[in-house]
Amino acid sequence: MCLILMSETERICIIRISQLIMMKGRFFALVREEVLMDIQWASDQLEPVEDERVQTARLIQLINTPGNLGECMAALTSFLQRWSACEAVGIRLRSGDDYPYYETRGFPPEFVEAEKFLCAHDSNGKVLLDSEGCPVLECMCGNILNGSFDPAKPYFTSHGSFWSNSTSLLLECNAQHNVQKHTRNRCFTEGYESMALIPMRIGKQVFGLLQFNDHQPDRFTPAMIRLFEEMADGLSLSLSRRQSEEALARSEHALKRSQRLLAETERIGKVGGWEFYIDSANQTWTDEVYAIHEVDQTYDPTVEKWIEFCTPVSRPVIEQALQRIVDFGRPFEVELEIITANNNLRNVNVIGKADPENRRIHGFMQDITVRKLTGKFREMVREILQILNAHGNLEELIPHVLETLKTRTGFDAVGIRLQDGDDFPYIVQDGFSADFLLVENTLIERSCDGGICRDKDGRVSLECTCGLVLSGKTDPGNPLFTAGGSCWTNDSFSLLEIPPDADPRFHPRNECIHQGYASVALVPIRDGGKIVGLIQFNDRRKDCFTLDTVERFEEIATYIGAVLMRKRIEDEKLALEQQYQQARRLESLGVLSGGIAHDFNNILAIITGHCFLARMVADNAENSIAEIEKAAERAAELCRQMLAYAGKTQFVPVQFSLGELVAEMLKMLRPSLKQGVEIKFELFPGVPIIKGDANQFRHVIMSLVSNALEAIGESSGEVRVLLTGTQVRAEQPVRDHQGVTIPPGCYACLEVADNGCGMSVETLRRIFDPFFTTKFTGRGLGLSATLGIITSHGGSLQLYSQQGKGTTFKLYLPVPVAAPVEAKTVNDNSESWRGSGTVLLAEDERQVRLVAKTLLESLGFKVIEAANGLNALELYRKNSETVTLVLTDMGMPVMDGYELFRELNKLDPSLPVIISSGFSDDAITSKISCENIAGLLSKPYKFEQLRETLKKVMEEITE
Repeated sequence: MCLILMSETERICIIRISQLIMMKGRFFALVREEVLMDIQWASDQLEPVEDERVQTARLIQLINTPGNLGECMAALTSFLQRWSACEAVGIRLRSGDDYPYYETRGFPPEFVEAEKFLCAHDSNGKVLLDSEGCPVLECMCGNILNGSFDPAKPYFTSHGSFWSNSTSLLLECNAQHNVQKHTRNRCFTEGYESMALIPMRIGKQVFGLLQFNDHQPDRFTPAMIRLFEEMADGLSLSLSRRQSEEALARSEHALKRSQRLLAETERIGKVGGWEFYIDSANQTWTDEVYAIHEVDQTYDPTVEKWIEFCTPVSRPVIEQALQRIVDFGRPFEVELEIITANNNLRNVNVIGKADPENRRIHGFMQDITVRKLTGKFREMVREILQILNAHGNLEELIPHVLETLKTRTGFDAVGIRLQDGDDFPYIVQDGFSADFLLVENTLIERSCDGGICRDKDGRVSLECTCGLVLSGKTDPGNPLFTAGGSCWTNDSFSLLEIPPDADPRFHPRNECIHQGYASVALVPIRDGGKIVGLIQFNDRRKDCFTLDTVERFEEIATYIGAVLMRKRIEDEKLALEQQYQQARRLESLGVLSGGIAHDFNNILAIITGHCFLARMVADNAENSIAEIEKAAERAAELCRQMLAYAGKTQFVPVQFSLGELVAEMLKMLRPSLKQGVEIKFELFPGVPIIKGDANQFRHVIMSLVSNALEAIGESSGEVRVLLTGTQVRAEQPVRDHQGVTIPPGCYACLEVADNGCGMSVETLRRIFDPFFTTKFTGRGLGLSATLGIITSHGGSLQLYSQQGKGTTFKLYLPVPVAAPVEAKTVNDNSESWRGSGTVLLAEDERQVRLVAKTLLESLGFKVIEAANGLNALELYRKNSETVTLVLTDMGMPVMDGYELFRELNKLDPSLPVIISSGFSDDAITSKISCENIAGLLSKPYKFEQLRETLKKVMEEITE
């Protein structure tokens, strides 16, 4: 018996024919024509059966053709279009919540673009959902895919397909009925009369949809639709299987890619996994754990072997951690030191966790050697930067840098070479032997007669590897050298095997090798782009360096080079500043000398002129003498201004009210004011009393106010004088006109401001130069003397000026620590005072000595004259019983006044000594204590000043 497989169509045809043959004869005649028609129908239906089988096999063949799904679907759509003879064919496949066209043939691009997606959206572009939360799919395609159909309707099949041979008639007949939801009717508007929508299902799951469209009506028959449905079901199974296979292939590819990425990540991060079962001693390692321990994959790891890799210090740490996790399930994280199979020391971070259900311990291990080394380098770099940024010259700082490098790295020997002329000797080193330094300290190649050898370009030839690095002739392609120009090796002995013609070094000495240094690193130091030295690291152990280590050393060398460059720039700047200051000093000296000569020549002209007049006209001698005294006083004032300019004014400080002094000076100046010019004085309450020389401050006030008035000129304007008490605090620093911080403390603050013409930048730069003036005629030392007086009193000055706006001078005058009391002047009648006793007068200038002797004798004293200090000392020894006090100059030959003072003090500490000198008070009191000086007379002095000083000293002797 032969089993014949038939399709559903074949079976229906045969049953239909059998029924017809078995009909009773009486009906035969009646239905003869119908039978013949049915037989013809059966014949027509049997003829496509073979074609259906062939086409189905062709579809299956297309689905199973190797290649990507896109190519397969393109071929499949083309086949369906040809086989169905329809103008347009499309395949929709599920993608998320939508069913877009996956492939089409025959549809216009505009149609495909408009109909590609089926999901309905609201006005905001959000997908609409139905009452069950499912996306709303539009048009008839959406109904078919959602299973929304009525099999009782002629255009639906029990399988869930939709078909029509006249869409225009269908729309007309159903215009009053809700045939489809969210109607688009684009197929109708495009003129497609014949249309079939066949769902692609796998069980109850909708996989997609086949669409056949044609502009001609009556393109489909029920048999064709059933055939389409059978093809769609088979196609769904094949496509689903193919998509699953491709998804699996993609997953496998992604898995392999993830595994490769994981392995690469482990390699880059130096992280590997491990595990072991508590009941078994064997461990499982990933590739990177093998690499960390420097063993190959044939190595059979166990827990005991793993622990043996640890150093003696780390071994108990991991043993205790493993014991706790086995006994109590406590996870751990520990840092360990291990010795690899190649005898390298490494730092690893190990994390372990327990899997109690499977009695398994697992975790990961990370090689943190570089990180630990980086941390050490970071600390070393920070320490070196602190050293290099400290105050001091490079010769003082470099030894501390070397000490840090030697201590932090632990290498046997470290040295720093810096350029000195054409050579690069070690400026500091630690660890190299005397024999080594004797050979290696100099790098210059010398000829037989000791001369310096040069290359063809005229540059000095430097020998050995150091010379190669310092010459910048390293080859980055050679593994001995880095891109930064360093040379390093972990096995210097291999350099001996390099053939001479292949050795990049010039005249290699190999002294490092002969001294047993296996690991050597030479790192260049650059100042800008020029190599100016190198750092050398030597160690007798092998494998001390890595490329990363050497690059870290290059970073340190960069910092040293930056400091060298900064120091060089600072030195150049300092040299330029010194040259500028020297030029300014010479310029100021020239101006000062010219100004002093000019003023002194005028004074001398007055003196010599009146001397001539006194001789020529005896009766008028008294008037001439008075003018000579005035000229002498002008000369004395000029000398005082010079000392003030130098900040070495001579004064005996007293306490006085600056407010009263300012008011007094302004009262003198007001009568001489031009019309339209006003002086406003504002005195704030609580201004403290200061200590100083009131006469000198009169000069300061006069100078500042006069300059302010002259700045206003012929215009109308205002000079504002403000006096306040102020406190300068350390947390709010105040700076003077040169940018120097004013010391914290209490100050009396005097401000003189005008709204005159102001000063230019050039004027501001030179305003305190001696004899500098912007007026046609000079005014002597002017503001330079003012600044000197302020400086000698410990004060500070601020200056603000803007052309066309005016100028402000602000003085900060320190207030005494003790509560000041305004000084009271005691007026007594001293004109008739006369003294008694013997004065030892020491003065090398004969004329000065003669005048002084005459004045002393006029006051009732006997005088013993001495021409120098040694002469005075001898005379005192002879006349010590009769000498009442000593009046001495300081600048004398043979023995000066300072030495005389000390010798007299040894002989009689109670002997009063009055010092008369042209030197400043500071110069004298810096060598002799003020407490030991009976009195000070600044040359030139008047008779009244001499009398007052002698009276004061004699009264103290009497008391």
